[in-house]
Amino acid sequence: MTTIAKMPKTARERGKIAPAKLAHVALRTSQPEKVVKFYKTVLEAEVFYENSNLTFLTYDDEHHRLAIFRVPGLGRASRGKAGVDHVAFTYRNLKELVSTYVRLKDAGIEPVWTTHHGGTLSFYYADPDNNLAELQVDVHKDVKSLEQYLVSEDFSINPVGVDFDPEEIRARLERGDKQADILERHADGPRDMTTIPREIVGSFHWMIIRIAAKLGRKLN
Repeated sequence: MTTIAKMPKTARERGKIAPAKLAHVALRTSQPEKVVKFYKTVLEAEVFYENSNLTFLTYDDEHHRLAIFRVPGLGRASRGKAGVDHVAFTYRNLKELVSTYVRLKDAGIEPVWTTHHGGTLSFYYADPDNNLAELQVDVHKDVKSLEQYLVSEDFSINPVGVDFDPEEIRARLERGDKQADILERHADGPRDMTTIPREIVGSFHWMIIRIAAKLGRKLN
């Protein structure tokens, strides 16, 4: 069952004591040099503090938004295990997001998935340990507009996302199309789950989805 309520009051408005902000994300890695370089490039971050086992990275006025710990002997992150799915970073507008995509592409860093979720237009990147970073821009101007969209038929039919070609988005921006027009999601029916990239669902589930789809076609 799907339900949506009005945007809840903040904890402070409800008389509760809650964190003032989300401060940082911490990652463990056995290849800190590669991971630090990745996030410095992707987020335009700089080192605030560093020693042989720890690096603090920041891109704004917080002393560190990302902490990276050196732990020997670790394997890459698995999409087949419970845990954090991804960390998302919001840009102020579509122009800044696409500019970041172009900069990263020129640096040899390509997104593993580009999709329009309905609420956000998103570029997903896999770091050297297979952790996912989502770079996104909000589609709706305010929460009320988003509330209305979440109960729409378009989102009900496909809550996963409508994939897009980032070069097409880039070309539309460069020729002067309005950002509001580019951000409009065009319904294309229910999502074919077999089209979701392996990097997003993980190798095991990627295979299961395809087996289930083949069996479903044979049964029909």
